[in-house]
Amino acid sequence: MDWMLQKKEREKLWLNTYLLQQNTDTVAVKQVVKELGWSRYLVQSNGIDLVRDLQALQPDAPTLIAYDEHKKVFSINAALETAEHALRLHYLHQSLRNLFLNDLFFERLTSLEDFAERHNTSISTAREIKLYLAKNLAQFDISISDDLKLVGNERGVRQLGFQIVYHYYAAQEEPFPAADRPPLKAIFETFLATLPQPLPESAKLAFYYQFGIWHFRIAQGHQLHAAVTDPLFRPTATLTGPVRQYTAALTDLLCKQTGLSADTLDIEIRYAMTTLVAMGFIPEATPADSATTETLATLAVFTDIIQSSYLSFFKPQEGLETTVLATIGQDLYPLHLRLLHFNQHPIDSHPNILNAYQFYPLHTAYTLHVLRRIATRFKLSFETVYKTLFTEYLNTFIDRLPREQIFPLLTVTVDLPARASLARYTKRLLADIFGANSLVTNHYTAQSDLYIADFALTADQSRPGFVWQEIPTIPQITMLYNQVHTLTIQKFEQVTGNQIERITNNQTPRA
Repeated sequence: MDWMLQKKEREKLWLNTYLLQQNTDTVAVKQVVKELGWSRYLVQSNGIDLVRDLQALQPDAPTLIAYDEHKKVFSINAALETAEHALRLHYLHQSLRNLFLNDLFFERLTSLEDFAERHNTSISTAREIKLYLAKNLAQFDISISDDLKLVGNERGVRQLGFQIVYHYYAAQEEPFPAADRPPLKAIFETFLATLPQPLPESAKLAFYYQFGIWHFRIAQGHQLHAAVTDPLFRPTATLTGPVRQYTAALTDLLCKQTGLSADTLDIEIRYAMTTLVAMGFIPEATPADSATTETLATLAVFTDIIQSSYLSFFKPQEGLETTVLATIGQDLYPLHLRLLHFNQHPIDSHPNILNAYQFYPLHTAYTLHVLRRIATRFKLSFETVYKTLFTEYLNTFIDRLPREQIFPLLTVTVDLPARASLARYTKRLLADIFGANSLVTNHYTAQSDLYIADFALTADQSRPGFVWQEIPTIPQITMLYNQVHTLTIQKFEQVTGNQIERITNNQTPRA
């Protein structure tokens, strides 16, 4: 939803993200100038405004980012929780574009004059906002009608509505009109009771938003028709498992309330079920329960790409085991439906790829390798695929790929004979580095790639090591992680001949 913001606010968000991702307490203006490609004036101007905004957002909290105008450096308090999401919400709440879009979606606008009066702005500004929104919404086949309603691609309108509610309201207030709340909540609570187990609060809230938007659009007379729905699921009568169970429950709840024809109701119920499965709200759903032959074939393409990419990237002796591939496929099933179901208007996300690369460089590189192939195969923009799939693909690969098969062996010597507790702690640290495959030894030899000891074991600078005599600090642990990953990348490139893409910023990578 960042396109809803003015350029100045987007720049401050970029600067905030950049500063908080630096592993240092201070960042010089000249470094920001070099890495972001901004002028010195732009860095200083945005920096001063950013510091002021953060202080206004959290007036009683310690300073997260400070700016020393004399030294021309930013100071970052890394111990504090980042405020990126809160800052984005703060800017969205102040954005007239966002307020206009909110009013459009919830059909509160009667005229441009009405908007201008309610939000203390001019009619000409309201007209400019309408033109700006119309231009940006056109890429999703959504238009603004003469009577100031969102029309066109109804699936896109609903997904846009989810982003509006999710980003703007974020559990701070009830988003839906007062008249719609009682029937909506009654249906929602009744449907929740059909689920086999309670949802976590975060999922319940997102579920309520998605459910409410669907119900609101139907109540306002905006309905889907067969020509614009994807046949991802089989005909209703042939569904099995939990999808059939929930479809029947939802149909019973709505058939008397909506006044829709049987055919339209079936289309709407199928859309709702596809959305709920795609959003991960029915985790027990499987492709065998509901997917058409065409959908199953498409899901098989994802599996083939993951396997072929695995072979070309890691160059192992053999591919992933069938059981591992099947588990990955089930893990990613909702996500793949999401890409297919919402590809015209993807879930707006901001993957933290710089952080991912710092802690999981090879997993990150492999994930990008897979996503580029998916974008090419399905003829989708890489940005859409990246924003929709990256985070969950990375999480799944970190969890499911066998470390001992994909990473070169790194021999790490922990030589701390007089510090048994520190040695045990250090070995646990090494075991928890999921981005590497470490063999821990007690004796330093010519085969050791890295050592940790209570005094230096060699003066050879090509044989890296760490001298620890007490439990390491967070910066020391970070240095260990970085060294392990550097050595792993070097060995990986030597063994496979593949060069790992270095990630230096949080922008969308090249396609």
